[in-house]
Amino acid sequence: MIKEKMCEIFNKNKNMQLLYIILITGVVIILIANSALLKDNKQSLHKSTDAIIDNSDNLQKELSHILSQIHGAGRADVMLTYEQTGEKHYASDITNEKNISTDGGASARSQSQSKQTSKLVTMSKEPLLVKQSYPRVRGVIVVCDGGDDIQVKADITNALKAVLDVDDHKISVFARN
Repeated sequence: MIKEKMCEIFNKNKNMQLLYIILITGVVIILIANSALLKDNKQSLHKSTDAIIDNSDNLQKELSHILSQIHGAGRADVMLTYEQTGEKHYASDITNEKNISTDGGASARSQSQSKQTSKLVTMSKEPLLVKQSYPRVRGVIVVCDGGDDIQVKADITNALKAVLDVDDHKISVFARN
């Protein structure tokens, strides 16, 4: 029954057939473009997560290198723990729409609707990064050859406090076996 009505409406007018074909083609193109954008956004998210992990590894290596140069420390290994993963803030184009409708009958009524849409600003198919905050260090463990010396522990703790802005009770220095 429904199929017959659809065929009747579709076959009535040749101009309507052309309009329906254009409409269906447009919907298919939009769906394909949307799925491609979602795939690009997922790949971008994986890249940014990998970059944060790489930054953490690089920081630990740099700290190990610099701490091993402290007098009496010897070879040093550093482990950092973080409170969270950090944040990235991207530029967005925000559009506000407000619709107000009034009913002019005997009982005057008015309705208002507001809608806010946000669209990500991109440059060269990459989202435009406005601000990036790195994860905050929660704690530090250092294992070094001179970790049993009180002065070496104090020097390493002071160096880490200065570089990472971490309280000294969140820093542990141990001697290597």
